[in-house]
Amino acid sequence: MSVSSTSASSGACPCTIDSSTPEEPLTPHCECPRDEHEIVIHDESCLLYKNEQIIFPHKAGREVFDEWRSKRDVGAMPAVLESSHPLMQRFQETLREFLQKENALAEEQILNLNDELKLSKLGYEKDLEAIYRSDHDTNAQRVLIEEYESTLAQRTAEREAAERRAKVANEKYKRTKEKLEQDQLNEREATEEMEALTTLCRQLEKWREETESELTVSQRMSDKMRAEKLTLADEKRELDMIIFSVGQEVWKLESKLDMFKKQLEIKNVEMDVMNDKVTAYAAELEDLDLDKRRLVSLWNSVIVNIQRRDKLGMTTDDIEDEKRVKLESQHGEFTESIELTERDEQMIQMENQAMGNILKSTVKELERKVEEKLKLENEILANLQECLLNDKAAKNNLILESTLANVRTREKELDLLQEKYDEKTKIITKKQRELDIVIKKYHALKAIFDLKSPQERRIEELEQQIKALRERTEGLQHEWLRLQGHVRSRVERTLRELAGKLEVLERTKKDSLERNDNAQRTNIATTYGYSANLKGILAVELRKNMKEAKSAVGEIGQMRSEIHRMEVRREQLRRTGEKLAEDLAMYVTRRGTALEKNRATAAVEKAHGSSTSQSAYHHKLRLAKADVARVTKVGILYNEWNAAYAAT
Repeated sequence: MSVSSTSASSGACPCTIDSSTPEEPLTPHCECPRDEHEIVIHDESCLLYKNEQIIFPHKAGREVFDEWRSKRDVGAMPAVLESSHPLMQRFQETLREFLQKENALAEEQILNLNDELKLSKLGYEKDLEAIYRSDHDTNAQRVLIEEYESTLAQRTAEREAAERRAKVANEKYKRTKEKLEQDQLNEREATEEMEALTTLCRQLEKWREETESELTVSQRMSDKMRAEKLTLADEKRELDMIIFSVGQEVWKLESKLDMFKKQLEIKNVEMDVMNDKVTAYAAELEDLDLDKRRLVSLWNSVIVNIQRRDKLGMTTDDIEDEKRVKLESQHGEFTESIELTERDEQMIQMENQAMGNILKSTVKELERKVEEKLKLENEILANLQECLLNDKAAKNNLILESTLANVRTREKELDLLQEKYDEKTKIITKKQRELDIVIKKYHALKAIFDLKSPQERRIEELEQQIKALRERTEGLQHEWLRLQGHVRSRVERTLRELAGKLEVLERTKKDSLERNDNAQRTNIATTYGYSANLKGILAVELRKNMKEAKSAVGEIGQMRSEIHRMEVRREQLRRTGEKLAEDLAMYVTRRGTALEKNRATAAVEKAHGSSTSQSAYHHKLRLAKADVARVTKVGILYNEWNAAYAAT
C-alpha cells in the first residue's frame, strides 16, 4: 500500500490511473478458516492459495490433493509454516523486494510514457499546424493559378474570335472592293467606247458633209476622177479608222494608267494596314510577353513558397541540380543500405528464430526447473510437517539438510539458467532494437521515396506541372526566337533581293531613259527633216503647179494639174499610212511585250509570294506615260499633216 501511495503521489498522470477498485494485497500471514476436519480453506488473498493454484493448476491435480489432504492424519500442529520461520521470512523478503522493483519499473515506465505522450502531442500539433498552413497556401495558389488559366483561356478565345471576324470582314471588303473596281472599270470602258463612237459618228458626219460638198464642187469632173476621189476617201476613212484605233489604244493606256494609280493607292493603303497589323501584333506580343512574365513570376512565387514550406532553401537551378545529384547518390546509397539492411534483417530474423527456439527451450527448462523447485518446496513442507508431526528431529534435520542442499544446488542451477535467460533476453532485446531501428529507417526511406502524404503528392504534382510549364515556356521561347530568326533572315534576304532588283531597275531605267532621249532626239530630228522636206516638196510642187496652171491652156491643163496633184498627195498619203501602220504595229507589239512582261512579273511575284514594290509601279507608270506621249505625238503629227492637206 505504501508503494502504491508513493507512486500515486509522485505525479503520475491521472488518465493512466486505473479507476477500478484495487485488489487486496497478498498477506504472508495465513489467517484462513478451517473446515470440520480442521483442514485450512485458503482465501484468494492468502499467499498459500496462490501457491496451491500454481502447484495444482488443473482440476484433477487439485482433486487428488484435496482427497489426500482429507484422508491424511491431521495432528494438533498447524499445516503451514509460522511467520517466524526463517524460510517463510526469506520468502516474504524476496517477494517484497520483487514487488518494490516491479513497482519502481512501472513508475519509471509510466513517467517515460507520459513524457513521450506530451512530446508526441506537441509534435503532432506542430505537424498539424504546418500541414494546415501548407494546405492553405497551396489552395490559395491553386485558386490563383486556375483564375489566371481561365482568364488566359478567355482572352485567347476572344482574340481568336476577333481574328476570325476580322478575317471574314477583310475577305468581304476585298470581294466588294474588287467588284466595285471591276464595275468602275467596266463603266469607264463603256463610257470611253460611247464617247469614241459619238466622236466617230460626228467625224463621219463631218466627213460625209465634206465629201458631199467636194462632190458638188467636182460634179463636173469625170467619172475617173470621181472614182479616184472615192478611193482617196476610202483610204482617208481607213486612216481615220487607224487613228481612231490608235486613239482608243491611247484611251486604254490612260485607263490602265489610272488603274495602276488606283492599284498603287490600294497597295499604299494595304501597306498602311499591314503596318497597323504589325504594330498590333507587336503590341499583342508585348502583352503575351507580359502575361508570360506574370505567369513565370507567379510560378516562381509558388516555387518559393513550396521551397519555404519544405525548408529546402533552394533558389537556383544549380543548387537544385546539385541536390538532385546528391539525392540520386543518396538514393543509391540508401538502396544499397536498404538491401544490406534487408539482408541484415533476414539474418537477424534467422538469429531471432534461433534465439526464440533457444528461448523456448530455456523457458521450457525453466518451467521444468520451477516445477521441480515447487515439488521440492512441497516435499520440504511435507517433510517439515512430518517432522513436526512425528517429532523425528534428527532424521528430519538430516533430510532437511539434504533437501536444503538439493534446493541450494537447484537454486544455483536456477540462478545460472536465469542469468543465461537474462543474457539471451538482453541479446534478443538488443537485436530487436536494432531490427526496429533498421525497420524504422527502411520505412522512413520508403516513405520518402514511395509512401508520401497527399500533401506531398500534391506538391510533387504541382512541381511537375511547374516543371512542365517551364519546359513548355522555354520551348515556346526557343520557338519564338527561332521564328524571329527565320523572319529576320527572310526579311534581310528579301531586302537584299529587293535592293538588287531596285539596282537592276535603276540601271534599266537609266538605260531606257538614255535610249528614250536618244530616240526622242532622233525622232525630233527626223520629224523636223521630214517636215522641212515636205514643206520644200510642197512649195516646189505648188510653184510647179502654178507655173503649169499659168502655162496650161484651158480646163484640160487644170484637170491634168489637179490629177497630178492628187496622185502626188495619194502617194504621200500612202507612204504616211504605211508609216503609221508600221508605227501602230510597233506600238501594238510593244504593248503586247509590255503586257507579257507585266504578266510574267506578276506570276513571278505570285510564285515568290512577294508584293509588287512601289518602284516597280512607278516604273510601269513612267513606261505607260512614255507610250501615251509617243502615241499622242504621232496623233498630233497626223493632225498637222491632215490640216496641211486640208489647207492645200
